[in-house]
Amino acid sequence: MQYLHGRSVAGGVAIGKPVCLRGGTAELRRLPVADDAVDAEIARFEQGVRDTLGELAQTRATVEIRLSDELAGVFDAHALILQDPLFVDRIAEVIQHSKVNAEWAVQQVSDELQARFGQIETEYLKERGQDLRDVTRYLLNALSGTQAPDVAPTSGELVVLSDELTPSEILRLTRQGVCGFVVERGGDSSHTVILARALGVPLLIGVENATDVGDTAEVVAIDAQSGVLILEPTADQIESLLERSCEQETSWLEEVERGGGEATTACGAPIELLANVELYDELEDALRLGADGVGLYRSEFMSIERDGVVPSEEDQKARYVQFLEVLGERPFVVRTFDLSVGDLEQASCSEVTIEASGEENPSLGLRGIRLGLARPEFLRSQLRALARSKLEVGATANLQVMAPMVSNLEEIHTLRAMIREVWADLQAAGSHLGEVPDVKLGAMVETPAAVLVCEQLAAELDFLSVGTNDLVQYTLAVDRSNESVAQTYQPNHPAVLKLLERVGRVAVSGECRVTVCGEMAADPASLPLLIGAGFRSFSVTPRLMPGVRKVLARLDSEQCGRLLKDATTRATAREVRALVKEKLDLLVS
Repeated sequence: MQYLHGRSVAGGVAIGKPVCLRGGTAELRRLPVADDAVDAEIARFEQGVRDTLGELAQTRATVEIRLSDELAGVFDAHALILQDPLFVDRIAEVIQHSKVNAEWAVQQVSDELQARFGQIETEYLKERGQDLRDVTRYLLNALSGTQAPDVAPTSGELVVLSDELTPSEILRLTRQGVCGFVVERGGDSSHTVILARALGVPLLIGVENATDVGDTAEVVAIDAQSGVLILEPTADQIESLLERSCEQETSWLEEVERGGGEATTACGAPIELLANVELYDELEDALRLGADGVGLYRSEFMSIERDGVVPSEEDQKARYVQFLEVLGERPFVVRTFDLSVGDLEQASCSEVTIEASGEENPSLGLRGIRLGLARPEFLRSQLRALARSKLEVGATANLQVMAPMVSNLEEIHTLRAMIREVWADLQAAGSHLGEVPDVKLGAMVETPAAVLVCEQLAAELDFLSVGTNDLVQYTLAVDRSNESVAQTYQPNHPAVLKLLERVGRVAVSGECRVTVCGEMAADPASLPLLIGAGFRSFSVTPRLMPGVRKVLARLDSEQCGRLLKDATTRATAREVRALVKEKLDLLVS
């Protein structure tokens, strides 16, 4: 038995025979092309482009029918690259001037462009580089006549282990009966991840040497909740995982049937349970599961769906109206675009033309609200779209605007002034609006600075939302997507708990609503600590709601408070985890 750790980006359990898939093409060789054969080689390349575009169109149509038009747009990103002159024309030039085979030219141009992405520290842009790798694989398969990876029919379940997988490969392999995926490389917001989530298949990424080690195993198990790939699991482990999977699915179906119901702790404390959503398609599941509203709409995903092109004001307004009309009086919390300066520079063109932003550390640079205030025309467009959507839907629309990456009150003051200016401009244009915008304003608490001024923020805002993912990252100075330091990313580190305890006091005071929207909000080992800190509002992925409700219903608030007090006296995250494991049964009222 052996454990390999990765990042869980699509939850669930999968157990089956491992199938290792490495790449999609044979080893490339540089082959000379005679002078009189160059035109024919370019024509062969152009035919390969057409064949690949045709394959992408078929895949898009399948996703549109099976899932949604919104998700089908993922494949428009790949098609755009195949129509980008910087990519296609450059390949033809290499064939023409270097007199080499098309496969070699494709790889050389792809490598040149990949090097540009490699210089960019912004995770968002790195993941757009994944799209270029996907297109390269499609195109090389078409040119070489290599079939994309398939799995042989079998009576048992299969788990695919691969170095990389494209979105279309995820779709095809799922249709062939694959029940889970483990990938060595990939980004948390890549198109492959988005599609896996929509299909409901477990996916782990960043699992080093998965294909090499997996070759020797007869059976593997994915425990996506823990982010672990288990090689040769024991019979007891398999039984436990299957039991948990069955319980989760049963719980989910029961929640759907009864509409979720009100969430409470064991001692009767009411809990507000909201939904984190990226796609409009997720809203139906959220409401069927009894979500009290949308606690976090990641608006930047509108640009991810469009291959990094920021949607127009009209398109944004149309999307917001969709949500507001369905939600009625339930809250719709829109986080303004959480992008960096590098992300914004690609707003008007295809991603493969993007140069590095020049920032040495974009994650600490012009990002979130800082970028919006530095490029006010960009933020104003989004604020106008939000205001106009509120105007179109009417008084019942419970629109709430949230600023990301806040670190000081001056940012809030400037944002509020900008909202008033936008409202005044709409009035001047003839819109029948009240004097003061009826839109609640909040901020993400995801930097230590925001925690340390959370009392002042609460005094001037309608709500706060704790983004535990970034708060942990910035507090511990660790990039959780960096596999070499991933073990240092510890949500239950005592330093993190002390910061959460401080924000929790604001929640208890009732001065403004405080929601926890990061991964800790759905973690069974973290929920007792969050309840102990005083939090009573959580925003999670819709499919995780049944499990969160179940955990909350077993927790006694006073006992959780004592647990947190004890946990903050411990020296290490390991000690905290041991304490929670030891005391968890005692928390059941």
